[in-house]
Amino acid sequence: MTIPFDRHTPGCKPTSPCRNCEFWKLLKEAVKENHDYDKLVALAHGNEYDSQLREKLELSIHDSGFGLLGATRKLLEGQGISRLRDLVPKEESELLRIPNLGKKKLIDIKDRLMAQGLHLGMDISRAA
Repeated sequence: MTIPFDRHTPGCKPTSPCRNCEFWKLLKEAVKENHDYDKLVALAHGNEYDSQLREKLELSIHDSGFGLLGATRKLLEGQGISRLRDLVPKEESELLRIPNLGKKKLIDIKDRLMAQGLHLGMDISRAA
């Protein structure tokens, strides 16, 4: 599989990058870190990316690396959201329907996801 780095898929934007942009970002990071050629080839074909994505999606919302505030965690857990895998497919509008989860908490969630290289509304089927 080759990755057309010069094309964006519909809906690509900085807050929700397309898969091509995500690959490009990972490839640039890999080059900076002096990974070997075989690893770069695996990365370009998506193997490394999918592996990293699977690891991130298994993080608990309790994980200190994610760092959600207690009140926000409790609201999400009340909706059956305990892992990032449960959270990232959700749309903003779905989360805003959760009682007591307002725009400030939503912004915090989005910022913390972005720090992990994730975003709301992600299609995680490729990481299954």
